[in-house]
Amino acid sequence: LTDDQVVLIEPMGVALDLVKTADIHLTQDVLVMGLGPIGLMAARMAKLSGARHVYATELPASKAKIELAEKWGIEVIEPDKVEQYPFPAGGVDHVLVTAHPSVIPTALKICNRGGIVSFLAIAYGEDRMKLQLRASNASPALYFPECLRLIESGAVDTAALISHRCTLDGLQQAVQAFAKDREHGVKCVMYNK
Repeated sequence: LTDDQVVLIEPMGVALDLVKTADIHLTQDVLVMGLGPIGLMAARMAKLSGARHVYATELPASKAKIELAEKWGIEVIEPDKVEQYPFPAGGVDHVLVTAHPSVIPTALKICNRGGIVSFLAIAYGEDRMKLQLRASNASPALYFPECLRLIESGAVDTAALISHRCTLDGLQQAVQAFAKDREHGVKCVMYNK
């Protein structure tokens, strides 16, 4: 494997844990809230799991992330329009939350009856839901072998996910540049070279 492939195994393991926690089956509809690198990989894996439709929310300024998602067959919706979106089944069967936990109430509204909301290891208060809320504990190492197979087969294009690279010596400047580059930024990785 190349360095660019290896550096994404850890976040890919987090994404795969989230997808497995959601228990996605053939012909189900999935919404990923937040298209950071983990959200992008989770959306791609939801497609590979047989989801009928995969949707995602992302801000319009994140053009590189949106273009990559669309290339992978994922329909992107602006976050403030998702509650009014005309989903074919009225809502979705699964919501994978990789965005801030404040979006969980929206995720609950969008789920069809019996739907599943999975999120990345956060605490959320009330237990008065008519659907399942499952926490992904972001255990990436558990899925490293499967992530390696996904990379080796080309099912997840790791090269398309890396928009910025840096070394430890240039970390501060790279992180600042990455944070400012909302239009092109997808994932910044650090190498010891």
